[in-house]
Amino acid sequence: MTSRNSSTQLWLITHYHEHGSLYDFLQRQTLEPHLALRLATSAACGLAHLHVEIFGTQGKPAIAHRDFKSRNVLVKSNLQCCIADLGEPSGAGAGPSQVGGARALSSPLPETMAVTMIGA
Repeated sequence: MTSRNSSTQLWLITHYHEHGSLYDFLQRQTLEPHLALRLATSAACGLAHLHVEIFGTQGKPAIAHRDFKSRNVLVKSNLQCCIADLGEPSGAGAGPSQVGGARALSSPLPETMAVTMIGA
């Protein structure tokens, strides 16, 4: 955590993934069908984990990524995908219609998704 001009900045430090984003990985590689399926399955499993609410003391809310794209998926050295960029949308008071950032889901059904901002 750093402070600049009386404003606090929070930094999230993560593991380094040598393959970079899925976007970059796909620019450098020609994929065999089995590898393409493995990457797609891995990314889908990560997204499903975000969408599931887990109850209990070690639980988590259901989360909608809101900016899921190949540049926000990292490829680990074992060729598993890791979903990244779960930050809040920019701008104070950003409404549910804004694209980008992670949001808690109050309903698991996409057609009735009511969203609220996580932490502020």
